[in-house]
Amino acid sequence: MFICDTYHHFEFPAALLANLRDALRPGGRMVIIDLERIPGTAPEWIIDHVRTGKAEVIEEIVAAGFVQSDEIDVAGLEEDQVILFGRP
Repeated sequence: MFICDTYHHFEFPAALLANLRDALRPGGRMVIIDLERIPGTAPEWIIDHVRTGKAEVIEEIVAAGFVQSDEIDVAGLEEDQVILFGRP
């Protein structure tokens, strides 16, 4: 499952993540690429536009039954975070 630059628009993440978890087979993987909201570091337009920071994103997704498997830096995506999850 690939979610790119849209996670910050999820108004009801718990409900949506439950549906995504159900749609993903056991052992399946999910990649989240989204703007990284870091107060004091990120541009003001990201702070104003993105609803939550990385720790909260991970917390929401783990609470929905996913397991974080990795976090990677991708050249050219300086304003984005790339986080990998799996469904047990």
